[in-house]
Amino acid sequence: MSKKPILWAVGLVLVIGAIVTMKPLIHGWDRSVPTNLNAVSGYDQATVTLSGTKINVQIPTTVALQEQGLAGRTTLSDKQGMLWLYSQPDRYTFWMKGMLIPLDFVWIEQGHIVDLTPNVPPPAKGQLYFPIYRPVSPVTAILEVRSGFIGDHGLSTGQAVSIDKK
Repeated sequence: MSKKPILWAVGLVLVIGAIVTMKPLIHGWDRSVPTNLNAVSGYDQATVTLSGTKINVQIPTTVALQEQGLAGRTTLSDKQGMLWLYSQPDRYTFWMKGMLIPLDFVWIEQGHIVDLTPNVPPPAKGQLYFPIYRPVSPVTAILEVRSGFIGDHGLSTGQAVSIDKK
């Protein structure tokens, strides 16, 4: 049996592996993500008030920004967050791919908290599969805040939430 087909297959696998590995470098992938949420353009801004606390949030406005989310950020203050707004209520799913810090998820519908997911950990280095997080009922808004925010501010389901877009 000729060894040529095997050598071609091994060579092809090596070339594909090199392309996949080099793709971030070829496309200039920049992992240095700003930690100041207000320094990033392309986001709408809003103030979310819950349990007497005002939070300055960013609302991703493009598919690329939605895919990025808070991934790569190394800090998030008590007064910062990201808000996801949807026109139709649904049980939207979230994961922590690319996250470096733990988060709390506040699930919102019709101006009230309907579910809380506290202390969601970032993935382990090299993790290939990611848990999926979703609310118990349909929502039109999801607020991501620093881990511990829910407990520190005594949040609970049923509490009112106001969103003031700027």
